[in-house]
Amino acid sequence: MGRGITHKTQILELYLSGYQFSQIEKRSHHSETAVKRYIQDFSKIILLHLKGFSIDEIRISTGFSNRLTREYIQLYERFEKENKPKLLTIMKEAQKNQAGTVS
Repeated sequence: MGRGITHKTQILELYLSGYQFSQIEKRSHHSETAVKRYIQDFSKIILLHLKGFSIDEIRISTGFSNRLTREYIQLYERFEKENKPKLLTIMKEAQKNQAGTVS
């Protein structure tokens, strides 16, 4: 039997499903700061994925494991199909932040 999904993916799933930070904190025993960091990490991985980077290239660029990268991409693809508003918000914010860092 394979390993389950990471706690980071579970927390992101709650966020993308519409849970508020306070609800996620209670359920996961992680701080709002940690949840926000997971969201930021998720957006980095997905932006690179959308630019056509391979899982290995994303791993090298971000330092995140192949496992986490795969999980985040699968989570993105699942929630993209469902057209979840929080996913759209994350991606718009990530693209805006990326545009602001390009000189």
